[in-house]
Amino acid sequence: MKPGEQKNFRTEETPFPIDDHFRSLMSSVGLDAADTGGTVTFVGEDPIFESSIRLGAAYAIPYMSTAAAAAMIWRLRTGRGQDLKIDLRKAIYYIADHPFSTLNGKRYPVPYADGCNMYFKLYRTKDDRWFSPAGFYPRHERQWYDFLGCTPDRNSIAAKIAGWNALDLETECNERGLVGGMARTVDEWLNTECGLQLAQTPVIEITKIADSAPEPFTAQTARPLSDVRVLCNTHEVAGSTVGKTLAEQGADVLQMSSPSMYFHDIIYLEAAAGMRQTYIDLKDPADRPKFDNLVRAADVFVENYRGDSMARLDCSPQDLAGQRPGIIYASLRGWTNHGAWANRGCFDPVAIPLTGLACQEGTPDAPKYPPYNLLNDTISGIFGALGVYAALIRRAREGGSYHVKVSLCGCAMWIGGLGFLDKGGLRREGEQHRAIQPDMFEAETSLGFLRRPAPCVGFTETNGYWAEPVLRYRGSDKPQWRIRS
Repeated sequence: MKPGEQKNFRTEETPFPIDDHFRSLMSSVGLDAADTGGTVTFVGEDPIFESSIRLGAAYAIPYMSTAAAAAMIWRLRTGRGQDLKIDLRKAIYYIADHPFSTLNGKRYPVPYADGCNMYFKLYRTKDDRWFSPAGFYPRHERQWYDFLGCTPDRNSIAAKIAGWNALDLETECNERGLVGGMARTVDEWLNTECGLQLAQTPVIEITKIADSAPEPFTAQTARPLSDVRVLCNTHEVAGSTVGKTLAEQGADVLQMSSPSMYFHDIIYLEAAAGMRQTYIDLKDPADRPKFDNLVRAADVFVENYRGDSMARLDCSPQDLAGQRPGIIYASLRGWTNHGAWANRGCFDPVAIPLTGLACQEGTPDAPKYPPYNLLNDTISGIFGALGVYAALIRRAREGGSYHVKVSLCGCAMWIGGLGFLDKGGLRREGEQHRAIQPDMFEAETSLGFLRRPAPCVGFTETNGYWAEPVLRYRGSDKPQWRIRS
């Protein structure tokens, strides 16, 4: 495979031509960086943090690819090219940027996750393996305690998990609809059914699912994605990152959610930037006409629910393409879109150990999460946004409705395919390895004064930013689109 499409882990450090990986990723979605009409520059070099994972490159390559796609659309609309630049030493912080973010001068609140013993926690099993139970939502946590027969105390959880063999626990919990997984080595993961499937699957799949007339970009525009409408039926990080990334370049993004859904404040505030918020419950027949009206006038629909959840609500890609010919439908999954793993739930705290990244970052006997814990959530959302960009460009040229597919574990395999760093040489001298504080974005919002890291690619003309209202409370907007310019 080409470097940017690599899905098989390389556990020994090798030379790293970042420009080749960037160009190959672009090519894998049908784009050519030369069409930006300018230069593309990467600054800095991993390791930046003390991690064997190429964290700076893992974020910078896909994020620069979205920037290049935005520059291509800008050139299609205006005829003007742009130079682009990203600094890995800043970009590395964007994998999880909440440590730098404040609302009215205070850090984002984390009251629930901080005290949860099933959030980025690994427990030893009967057969001396490690297991990650994902019980960091109130309902999931209660279900885990009922299943294990334990109390919320960490020692009680550990004692119950220690009575299980890891694979048996993984199988049983997933059969019951819970989310959890055992830590595997890279080789073990690559020999699972899901690992074998994903090794043969592009990190971003783009499939034309129906024909329709071309929809060229209009020439009169203020920003690359002006007048592009994005409806996000998303929850927490990965799916919402698609909307947030498209909003950076001017898309009208509307996130829908049910009033009964639980959101972590810290994750919501990080992932919801630039998106207006409306309440629509697809299980409520009274809300369906509102949803249908939005879909018929949308350009993009994004969802991140497991398996066939959307199809059971008559919201499959084919359903929506029938309502709105030319729609771009983006799906983010934990695992695969078919096979025995397709209907399993997945969160990043499970994807990281299950795909071998935690054992690679630590050891099989002592796996550990990377710095800031999160990894695939944000990056898979960036991949989703890149897929949407590529599909919009393709629709402008040839028409059609498209299905964009990305998975957390496919993202983890792409990151592993970049190759790992020598653990004996993670503290390297030189300015190219020294982390730099991110540039900050500030705005008055309806929730208070927001200060958070700004979009980290420098453009000649169209630097990314989130337009007003920047942050909205869930359900505070009507289910309607803004008037196009």
